Amino acid sequence: MKLYLLRHANASESNIGDFQRELSNKGIVQCEALAQFVLPKLNDNLVDIYCSAAKRTKQTHLHIFKTRKTSFDKKLYLASAPSLLHFICELEIDRTLVLLGHNNGLSDLASYLTDCKVDMQ
Repeated sequence: MKLYLLRHANASESNIGDFQRELSNKGIVQCEALAQFVLPKLNDNLVDIYCSAAKRTKQTHLHIFKTRKTSFDKKLYLASAPSLLHFICELEIDRTLVLLGHNNGLSDLASYLTDCKVDMQ
């Protein structure tokens, strides 16, 4: 299995709560660059995408992946590295997996899996 860990793009501050934060203009530009980088690496038919149900991750998904079939899961919202690892192991898939979520969980998981300090800003 290939695993891609993607953090949501830059988000604006919000008075209506963290879960409802939207992408900033900078975040939309980041999505365009990320799409150019990641999409050529993915085989359309052999990719499973799982995304946090938060608004900013859904918007990041839309800007990068457009209409690809995706599972949105509240368990991925601000999940810790151990929770993310447990989530991945429960999937029991052997195809390419894209996990679109949040820090610090994603950075911590990437650091754990690579045995190197990874900081997704």
